[in-house]
Amino acid sequence: RHPSPDTLLAGTNPVDIRVLLRPITLGLKRHYRDRSFRTVLAKIRRHTEGKRLLDVGCAHGAFLRLARQLGYEGTGIEPTPALAAFGREEWGLEILDGRLEQVDLGGREWDVMTFTDSLEYLTAPVADLRRLLGHLAPGGVLFAKVPNGHYFRFWHRLQETLGRRLGRDEPFSPSRRVVHYTLQSLQHLAEIVGLDAVEARAAAVIDSPVWVGLTGLPLEVESP
Repeated sequence: RHPSPDTLLAGTNPVDIRVLLRPITLGLKRHYRDRSFRTVLAKIRRHTEGKRLLDVGCAHGAFLRLARQLGYEGTGIEPTPALAAFGREEWGLEILDGRLEQVDLGGREWDVMTFTDSLEYLTAPVADLRRLLGHLAPGGVLFAKVPNGHYFRFWHRLQETLGRRLGRDEPFSPSRRVVHYTLQSLQHLAEIVGLDAVEARAAAVIDSPVWVGLTGLPLEVESP
């Protein structure tokens, strides 16, 4: 368990972010997760027509940016100052600084709340979700996508059996999340906080960019 997961990206350099994301900012390239993000929004549209969207742990706002292009009125919450500042200054997004429990949400309501690979970093998920759901509009939807804990466990056992590492990273990567959710534990969390599961399944694999291996740069544009 990471004692303070909000500090994991604390050393992010704002200049690096602007340079690495410039092709996306200029509209020359798509973000490598755009296809996945479009799938998320298509799933959400099956359950609500509401357009007020809150993305928790939004990073620099790539998901929010795409949601805005598709007609959503988006707000983000992000604990890493450099990432939040980039989304506001370069992409004109509304991003609130801080961890979920620190941010003042006032009397606002949202039709859609999303965790796109961020729920697993909440240190008090039950308390955080209960507070957050007080701002979910009637008939609203909460979407959560998390890395697959079953996959991590399978990969770990396979490596133990073979006696060697497979690939560059260790199985539970990055290992120092707070929770490695499985579909069952995610559904259990939903039940505890009073959510009804309208859809629950494994998501398609997201291919990581190849650029670090080819160029040494952590570019976030789509791979060829």
